[in-house]
Amino acid sequence: MPYNLAANDSLSDLCEDLSELRYLYEDRLAAFDKFLKKIRDKNLYQNKNTYDSLIPIGEKITGALNRNYKRLNVKKNNIADLIRIKNSSYEALRSIQLISASFFTSLNYQSPSFLHSVSAQAGLDLNRILANENDYKRDVHLDGIGLERKYKKEYIDCPFPYNIFVKTYAVSSGMAAFTTVLNFLAMENSIKTYALMGKSTYFESKILITKLFGTRVIEFVENDTENIIYRIKKYRPEVLFIDSLANSCTIPLPDLKTIFNFLKEKYREKITVVLDNTGMSLSFQPLPYLVSSKNNITLFSYESLNKYTQFGMDRVTGGMITAYGRNIGKLLRYREHLGTILPDNSVYAIPTPNRKFLEKRLLKLSRNAYYLAKSLQEHITIKKLRKIKSIVHPSLSHHPSFNWSKTLPFTGSYFTFEIDKKYQNQKFFKSFLHKTISVARRRKVQLVAGSSFGLNITRVYITALNSEFGDPFIRISAGTECMEEIERIKDVFCEVMSS
Repeated sequence: MPYNLAANDSLSDLCEDLSELRYLYEDRLAAFDKFLKKIRDKNLYQNKNTYDSLIPIGEKITGALNRNYKRLNVKKNNIADLIRIKNSSYEALRSIQLISASFFTSLNYQSPSFLHSVSAQAGLDLNRILANENDYKRDVHLDGIGLERKYKKEYIDCPFPYNIFVKTYAVSSGMAAFTTVLNFLAMENSIKTYALMGKSTYFESKILITKLFGTRVIEFVENDTENIIYRIKKYRPEVLFIDSLANSCTIPLPDLKTIFNFLKEKYREKITVVLDNTGMSLSFQPLPYLVSSKNNITLFSYESLNKYTQFGMDRVTGGMITAYGRNIGKLLRYREHLGTILPDNSVYAIPTPNRKFLEKRLLKLSRNAYYLAKSLQEHITIKKLRKIKSIVHPSLSHHPSFNWSKTLPFTGSYFTFEIDKKYQNQKFFKSFLHKTISVARRRKVQLVAGSSFGLNITRVYITALNSEFGDPFIRISAGTECMEEIERIKDVFCEVMSS
């Protein structure tokens, strides 16, 4: 992993963070500029008072955004000052992000009119609504179509001419993405014989797959590439469920390039691949390894939009499905009937997709996770700790995925602990979590206990605590802190682990 781990690199770290923030502010200001131009059309209003009250609100919010934006252009070399500017600017922006999203849709209707006698009830969708096509936003809306197109353009790689057949569908969460695909497969009777499922498939997804398809589901160990290919040959499954980077205690990172190349080059049967790509996001692109003229492979890849693609703001839940192959157009109807579409105002709470900045952010998160994991593993070895036996992260040489993960620029933003069996219980997990926050508080180091990953502040969480389909585990999700902050976070964990 080609990371710069120098503690004195904190200044360049923070300069990159401020560059990301400038983009996010510029993105929001551009959205306001576009919206304010639109709403100055007085034909949109039935009442002049609405116009008179709405314009000043927009101008006031824009003024606040501009004031905070100017703070990002200051030239400082003091790391503590830059950290404060970064954190306060993020907080200010994320507070405005959802307000502005509601503001941008304030004139619109969930059931916009397509004809009117005197005054329309379509808001900014005036003259764009077609009867029985886009006149009910629970089914489809123009706001979402815009996000889907931008997401595909920025975040999805697919060779020509196959790229024109790729579809993207915005939904209300990562789990909504999965349940939409799962219902499609079930209701289309897509699994008559077998489905293969990774042993470390996300536990909530695993519950649904197992209860829906029962004995037709055969598990496999994600790190055993040869066995996966063997099982595909033996069982000829109609569906393959797999996570690009599992959110589990063992964090397998499967060799998807080899598995998918086998499907593309040597497998002749029809198969549907359902890929949870939340853990890897745009750093893993499945389509170049799957598309071919044989047309025997259907892909449903999906990710949660409130992990990486919101750039740490965590404002709304959302998900995106990327589909390629046979009958994928039907998925639109399933999203409609299941009611899983991303709400129109949520569309505007998500920053405009930008590959350059998201790639930089992923590298920072991956570097911080790697450094913490590597440092804590060294601490375990030196101190010969008994309770915590090792750190689990795909970038470490003892991890089963290391043979193919060692060359990857991104290996995830979280890691877990291999804990001695004697201490694998809720009491130890909860004690570790509370000690971590207590030690961090005493040392005045910012840490939070909370779910999710890909945010700005490092988090500690007990995942799958009460699940029957997965072992609970302590997950550390690295943030985007500079190296100086990461050093202090490392010291917190070292103290807790040694206690």
